[in-house]
Amino acid sequence: ASCNVSSDLLSQGCAAGGASLSSIVFIDENEDGLQNNGEPGLDGVLVTLIAANGNINTTSTSGGGSFSFANVSPGDGYILNFQLPTGYSFTIQGA
Repeated sequence: ASCNVSSDLLSQGCAAGGASLSSIVFIDENEDGLQNNGEPGLDGVLVTLIAANGNINTTSTSGGGSFSFANVSPGDGYILNFQLPTGYSFTIQGA
């Protein structure tokens, strides 16, 4: 099966402690790179947020593939890394 991270749900909103970053990892059943109706989220994906200053935070997807990082400093530059469960691969958005 293939997975994708939905950029439609990727958002940066300012909160009291900084910005937040959240999204969803889903099973891309038709491998078109988009989350279509009926394509479920994937729980248990390890998500790592790496900041330009070297700080590392991790979480796992749950509740239908959702993940979130709170109190993210806006504008610092970040890398998101996803470790999929065995048997899954990534698709390309809009493929």
